[in-house]
Amino acid sequence: MKPVLTALAGALFAAVLAVGTAVGQQSFVLPLSVGNPLNTNVPFAVGRMRYQQWYSAAQWQARSARPIRVNAMQFKAGSTGLGVAGRQVEIEVTMANGPTTPSSAFESNLVSGRVLVFPRNRITLPAPTPGTWPINIPFASEFVWNGTSSVVVDIRVWDNGNNGNSWTYDMEYDGSSSSAMFRLWAVNNPTATTAGFIGQGQGLTTRFFYNSALSISYGAGCAGEGGFVPLASTEGGLPVPGNGAWTQVLSRAPSQRQALFYMGFSATSWNGQPLPFDLASIGAAGCSILAEVVAGVTVTTVGGGPGAGIARLPFPMPSTTSWVGIEVYSQWIVIDPGSPSGVLCVSNGLWHITASS
Repeated sequence: MKPVLTALAGALFAAVLAVGTAVGQQSFVLPLSVGNPLNTNVPFAVGRMRYQQWYSAAQWQARSARPIRVNAMQFKAGSTGLGVAGRQVEIEVTMANGPTTPSSAFESNLVSGRVLVFPRNRITLPAPTPGTWPINIPFASEFVWNGTSSVVVDIRVWDNGNNGNSWTYDMEYDGSSSSAMFRLWAVNNPTATTAGFIGQGQGLTTRFFYNSALSISYGAGCAGEGGFVPLASTEGGLPVPGNGAWTQVLSRAPSQRQALFYMGFSATSWNGQPLPFDLASIGAAGCSILAEVVAGVTVTTVGGGPGAGIARLPFPMPSTTSWVGIEVYSQWIVIDPGSPSGVLCVSNGLWHITASS
């Protein structure tokens, strides 16, 4: 198996001439520029409340041209330095890919990829010294931005550290960012469903910390035997150079079937044909090729029946920075006479972005 994998890797990456730049954890600040810095005690020092902040897709795309894994955030102190140090605030933070424009209905703004990044817990607020980032929220679970959507941060304040009474703790927010940001909230209820205030062009100055290596699902597979749609995923960590445990996984497949795993450099075209490419011409209408086919390898699924088939394909990453920054796409095709088409079934696609962490 290993020589086959080595050949697959060689075929995939021999075409890559440019050497990527190795990058670890990075950060960026939004909004892109603060035209009118103002001070606010919302949401941390007002009282029990639910607060959302919406950031436009254009703002995120200006900071990253592709999906990223966000693992921490900070909020910037205001210009006054006013605020009591040492109070503990009990909060819960969720992030999600958002809508084109936010609405007053909180849940409708959490469109996809929703993650509870900071489960309900207390944070201690230091002095809000101007120019510093006193509110630091390390994530328990990473949020994956999909590369195209707006982003919403949802903060529930269960205890503001002052018996529910509003107090001064000045944080910087921008009052001139037009349609780049919104903030909305409801007071006295951290589980509120509807915002009582919506501020267009407003938002706390935020610093996000992120890493670039990831594998993200795209497109849709088609059903195999028993109506189960095969699922492509990975295990063994991230596509980081030197990670010998990185593995491609096929699950929810028919068992004891031949499965082709393949990769390529495009999800939009293959040999002049646009992707996705429907396989109706071979009798598998509704099943689509989602990635360019540059190189592939065939394995046999194991398992105990329809939907229980699984295959694992080790794909060790070489220890070389020439793999950093590469984007590849992959998919599984399973030969399956028991499928609705009587021919085959396919998985979703995976978009892999390699990075140093």
